[in-house]
Amino acid sequence: MVKLIYFVLMMVLQAYDVCTRRSLTRERVFILGRMGNAREALSLIITQLKDMEEVSMYISEQVTQCYSLTIFP
Repeated sequence: MVKLIYFVLMMVLQAYDVCTRRSLTRERVFILGRMGNAREALSLIITQLKDMEEVSMYISEQVTQCYSLTIFP
């Protein structure tokens, strides 16, 4: 099981590196969000995309996910 988790983590990190090299910011935001790193994902939206509407949508999605996890564990 540990080997599988390690393998998946390495694949995700490789995908993130590819996205970084190719300047695929939205894809990096997606990967960071799935990894639970919402703060860094939000920082990318603000600094790279400069899209305040997307910031608002991202925060709303994060809040919705938190509530759904609390209500339906």
